[in-house]
Amino acid sequence: MNTQELSPKPEFDKALEACPLCGSNNISFYKVDFKGIRIDRCGNCRLQFMNPQYTDAHLADYYSRYTDLDTNRDNDVGWREALLAGHHFYLSLIEKYGNKGSLLSIGCGDGMELEAALERGWDAEGYDVDPDTTADLAKRLGITVRHGKFEEVEYPAEKYDAVYMHHVLEHPKNPADYLRKIHHILKPGGILFIDSPNIRSFSSSLKHYSEVLGIRKKNVGKYYDTNHHLFYYTPSMLRKIIEKYYNFKVLHLRNGHHVRPGQSETKRYWMRNFWELYPYKSTFVFICQKV
Repeated sequence: MNTQELSPKPEFDKALEACPLCGSNNISFYKVDFKGIRIDRCGNCRLQFMNPQYTDAHLADYYSRYTDLDTNRDNDVGWREALLAGHHFYLSLIEKYGNKGSLLSIGCGDGMELEAALERGWDAEGYDVDPDTTADLAKRLGITVRHGKFEEVEYPAEKYDAVYMHHVLEHPKNPADYLRKIHHILKPGGILFIDSPNIRSFSSSLKHYSEVLGIRKKNVGKYYDTNHHLFYYTPSMLRKIIEKYYNFKVLHLRNGHHVRPGQSETKRYWMRNFWELYPYKSTFVFICQKV
């Protein structure tokens, strides 16, 4: 990914007065990171989120430069193999719990997950915000890739067997609208895949408490990635939110699959079946079912 740094003078919306996911007005200050970005926390569901958040114009400019299909690392042979292997593994998890049929990848970026899905025999489509990126991807893969505001893109009800969100739910300003729409377009019993950063991973927790104790004073809160992440989840908190408010059931929870070039199949086997089962690393994975 060719991620861009925060512009010198980012623009912000008016501060939120209620939690964007559970609707509670019991929100309060939690932290300020080293860039001066304020993070609040909901007293009801414990969601952490940037407040105030960037304007639509700022985010549109940022994401227009977020993925470079010609020069990013995904075109390196070693990284391509590793990333494709990771997506193949995630898709195999989906296939254990649902039907292999129609799949929509939201936030498809450079389309690595779509390539893996097509190789596995899925009828795959994509969505992302940037028109140029999606046009290039649609032409390269020969599939439908839509763009625009996700809540305004027209999708038939109960169309998809699976929806794939790989490092997406931390980005949009309106994750509630995403979850409601995903529920609407999934078939009964359809599968929602979520891979998200874990703000209470072992590493992030260690850094957080060292900041609380005054031991760590440089780059406070850098692990929040506030140049492009607006929401910050833990596995237990997100599970509570999507099951209580959005009519999904979490069927499977684990660490994200941290695949790297040059790893042996033996190491990947141990990662998938032992080391990554308990969610303590920087990302976590949900396999959710529409109920």
